[in-house]
Amino acid sequence: MYPTLNFDFTPSFKIKTMVQKTYIFDRVRKKYIILTPEEWVRQYFLAFLMDKKNISASLISVERGQKYNLLQKRFDIKVFDNKADLKAIIECKSPKIKLTPETLLQALTYAKTSSPAFIILTNGIQHIYYDYTSKLYLENFPNLGSD
Repeated sequence: MYPTLNFDFTPSFKIKTMVQKTYIFDRVRKKYIILTPEEWVRQYFLAFLMDKKNISASLISVERGQKYNLLQKRFDIKVFDNKADLKAIIECKSPKIKLTPETLLQALTYAKTSSPAFIILTNGIQHIYYDYTSKLYLENFPNLGSD
């Protein structure tokens, strides 16, 4: 149904169909969410964070509002450390959407008000890791302190 994504594991998901709509269970928000291509990537990445990187769901925030200037924005995923410091902002896109400098610009907008250590962009196929502190791209997934 949805494409295999570029991760080194295949998570299992709770998926159900009701009234001709498909839903996936979000383990962080603890509820079923309509399954769109972007949500597929977000849930895959959340499973990656929790199952492969051992990050507790209690340190992850998903799709919450954030004010930037006078605009209300919504980030995809934020990861915090045990001291509640923001470690990463993760921006998820549909596998059909190419990651571009504009995608990074969107995440940088969120970062201006919260100063994460890292920004991660993903469409499930391509992953971009950016060290917000040093303003450098990284080759590999950054250490978010829970490995």
